[in-house]
Amino acid sequence: VIGGGSVGSLFSGRIAAIKAMKERVWLLTQWQEHFTAMSEMKGIVVREEGTAGAETMMGAVRPASSAKIIIESRADFARTDPGRFQTVVFLAVKQGQIRQAAEQAAQILHELGGGLCVTLLNGMGHIEVVKNTFKYHDVRAAVVHGLFYGGAHMPGPGMVVHSGAGVLELGFTSHTDDITHALLNDLCELLRLARLPTRLNPNITAAAWEKLIVNASINALTALLHVRNGALPSLPPASLLMHQLCYEAHAVAVA
Repeated sequence: VIGGGSVGSLFSGRIAAIKAMKERVWLLTQWQEHFTAMSEMKGIVVREEGTAGAETMMGAVRPASSAKIIIESRADFARTDPGRFQTVVFLAVKQGQIRQAAEQAAQILHELGGGLCVTLLNGMGHIEVVKNTFKYHDVRAAVVHGLFYGGAHMPGPGMVVHSGAGVLELGFTSHTDDITHALLNDLCELLRLARLPTRLNPNITAAAWEKLIVNASINALTALLHVRNGALPSLPPASLLMHQLCYEAHAVAVA
């Protein structure tokens, strides 16, 4: 997993909490305090709250500060048990960090023989950045567009709170072969075992635009007004502006 924020920490922690995945999940982060906390605790504490449940677990995540560390560690598994493991890279960064993350993913997947790259970003345009980066470096890996509808936050280094239950939607934005589809189905099963509800969406691009329009209509207003999402309809000026933003964003999507 590339990106040590709340979403990246949640996904790495939940997957690494599966017994079969213990110490087989790496989290690449530049946040030094988070790296140090994971190293000392040998993982990430995942706490469930609100609609996500009420449980605390430890995910045996291995922290990494560079792609090279992941490549060397992951290659050890391949030598010990060749053919058993497939490489999946999650990109859980902000849009402004996508180029660097795509380069890191390309390095990892190129050295480890390909696999899947799953993006967990809001917004549009990052899929093209990742695909172009892979093409430039001749990386044989399929890019999966992911949309996460859950909620998470980090009270401090080494801990993530899963505060809102929500599904993860995955889909390809271009034609892929049967082997790649089978690999994605296996990934979906793994994520369900990690108690991250996942489903395939054949219209993932349309779903991404819908999520972007909703975010554009709500997020900026709630930040400026210091209110929760549900409060906007009860504030007439804000509600009107929210609808105007929605229409404007929709116009951009269909242009």
